[in-house]
Amino acid sequence: MLEYSPSVQQSNKDEDSARHNNIQYIFDTVIVFGQGPIKPILLPSELTLAQHKQWIAYNQDIVHNWEPDFYMIQQSKQMAILEQIDKRTDINDRTKEYLKITRRSEWQRTGWYALKKWGRQNALAAGFALYKGMTKEVILSGGRTIPKWVTEVVHPAILEDWPSEAELMQDIIVRQYAELYERKYHKNIEGAIKIEDASTNTIENFSYSINKVPTLTMAGARVGFITANYHLKRVKLLARLFSIQGALIEQYSAQEILKQQIHAKEVEIEVEAESDVREIDKNPQLDMIMKVENRWMEGLTNPEYITYWLGYLGDVNQPTVIQNALNLLKQPDWRKAAEKAFLQLGLRFMDYLNEDLSTLAKSNPDKYKNLIRGLKRLKAPEFRHTPPEL
Repeated sequence: MLEYSPSVQQSNKDEDSARHNNIQYIFDTVIVFGQGPIKPILLPSELTLAQHKQWIAYNQDIVHNWEPDFYMIQQSKQMAILEQIDKRTDINDRTKEYLKITRRSEWQRTGWYALKKWGRQNALAAGFALYKGMTKEVILSGGRTIPKWVTEVVHPAILEDWPSEAELMQDIIVRQYAELYERKYHKNIEGAIKIEDASTNTIENFSYSINKVPTLTMAGARVGFITANYHLKRVKLLARLFSIQGALIEQYSAQEILKQQIHAKEVEIEVEAESDVREIDKNPQLDMIMKVENRWMEGLTNPEYITYWLGYLGDVNQPTVIQNALNLLKQPDWRKAAEKAFLQLGLRFMDYLNEDLSTLAKSNPDKYKNLIRGLKRLKAPEFRHTPPEL
């Protein structure tokens, strides 16, 4: 099991800085969600006619029109960079291609281009929370999500260097707040950022964040969450499922944080983000997003879909988190569903429900490993039962 204990020296530095700036942190850690998938950065010549029309419509009214699932490079400065590479006579075509791909990989790793607006706003809100001293640190959680269609149109070298949602959020935070944070706290903002980039969905956001910072599940933990407003309800439910129930647990809509920032006029944010924040309820994609969100909420609240989430417990390195989740399944309907799921794996639910899993992991590691292997198998398509699309 992973251990996490910040060095006394670093802890003292944090507290000294807080006292010097008259800061009383509300949270020890805030988890920030990526809201993927990541958008590919494309050139005008790579877009279909339908994509061209979508891009034009979106840029005519970015608040009320549908956000494309790609970003088109059209700035004259950037296009000129590629043209200058093509015009060079001192290098061969292979080197030109390498230089252009390298440049495009840099653009692909730019958060403002590659994140959807929900992810951008989460990052901006997280940066503001750090700047205002709401939290000592943030965990930026989100992996290298790539839509299937993107793999067919993006150069393999760019795909190999594909960024994570967490890295893109960090890019936005550093660009927007690094100088302000340095001026206020006299230290690098990246020191307050932890990257969790293995997760590809909200359930994994929790399991891998706990593995990254095991103290999240401590009784006295002060943990916050920043995510899109539509996502808050599911985040709260998953926090309970994954034993994040410390002395102080709060969740914040990124949009509400940014509205406070706009009102205070303390730190300016991009015009696009400000207009989106002010009229977020008019976003045309909300109806579709809420249908998807309701689908996943059904998966977490209906025993019929227990295998939608149960297998992800096997990713957590803390036996107590698994045990607490199993204890939540004692209600008759959930217990019946759990027993059925375990039988599919050749295991008996009751053999583990009545065990102290922390003790079992040491006294009978083979039995404990059988549980972990079984849970992970539940993530396979033949076992994982997800709610139907609404």
